[in-house]
Amino acid sequence: MRDFSSSGMNPQRPFLGIHAVNIFVRNQDQSLRFYVDQLGFDLAFDARLQSGTRWVAVSPPDGTAVLTLIEATPDSKQYQLIGRPSGIVFVTEDVVAKYEEWRKRGVRFTFTPRLRRMKYERHVTASGSGDGGAASYEPVWGGVFTRFMDIDGNSFALVGFDDVNQKIETQRRLAAAKLESERRAARDLEIAKEVGMPLAAVRKRLESLAASGAVITCSLTRFEHGKKIEALQCRVAGFFPRMAPGPKPKPAT
Repeated sequence: MRDFSSSGMNPQRPFLGIHAVNIFVRNQDQSLRFYVDQLGFDLAFDARLQSGTRWVAVSPPDGTAVLTLIEATPDSKQYQLIGRPSGIVFVTEDVVAKYEEWRKRGVRFTFTPRLRRMKYERHVTASGSGDGGAASYEPVWGGVFTRFMDIDGNSFALVGFDDVNQKIETQRRLAAAKLESERRAARDLEIAKEVGMPLAAVRKRLESLAASGAVITCSLTRFEHGKKIEALQCRVAGFFPRMAPGPKPKPAT
């Protein structure tokens, strides 16, 4: 999961995204095993809330979406939503390969992968025109697709990368990279303020000292409350900490 903490966020463009999509199921434990063991999803969250309700969430391997598995009681309206088309579309690089992989794991598909293509008209706003001078053309959009179901009959679409999906994914990755770059820049600025000099100068100085053998450096990565923190640790070469003060045990005779 990406880190969306306040560090590195642009106050001029506050982050906004989809938190989770609810999937109503009959049994959370059974559904969790299906999504993790058969689909290969990751467990994103599993906790008991103060109200006593269990919150279980899974995400596909790239972590860009979260599905909350909600166990609906038989007398609730949500229970009637179980076993219906979810409206969720998953995209993969190779639909046929994913179909074969999941089918071997017992995942039910409503039909084998099919190829569908269609022409569509794209409107492009003319440069310098604020309203609607538009040019259009008819590219072909489409690709391989299929549908599968979970153990409760909730159905999902699985589509392949076509030109449109590739462009959408490229834009998503660029946005994620920009967000991470802004987060790192903000963190670097915080460190620079703490040490009283530009972080680039600190790193250059450490590299020079490490090259001369004056210090020994190593990169560290730790996690605090699920947040990834990268750091650089160094010590003077050949330096040994002084012995702690206080009485010392006598050597055995």
